[in-house]
Amino acid sequence: AAVSAAQDNAQEPAGDLRIAMPHGLSTLLVCEVAVKFGRQHPRGRLFLNTTRGTPEALAQNFDIVIHPSPRCCPIGMVAQQLILAP
Repeated sequence: AAVSAAQDNAQEPAGDLRIAMPHGLSTLLVCEVAVKFGRQHPRGRLFLNTTRGTPEALAQNFDIVIHPSPRCCPIGMVAQQLILAP
């Protein structure tokens, strides 16, 4: 029974996911993403924090930081380009 429960838990994400993003992006993305996340992962909790788009969020304890940047990310982080803005 314990093995079965562990396998069920391993297949469904659970726990907290902490995301920071600039306020301007949050108004465009939050509602749709949060509702979809909640439906797909009922055992997870999504925490969204808005930022001013400045680097202070990079130093805090977030799982994902959406941050406008013209250069590479700091050592120890992974960057993925989401959009190309003019």
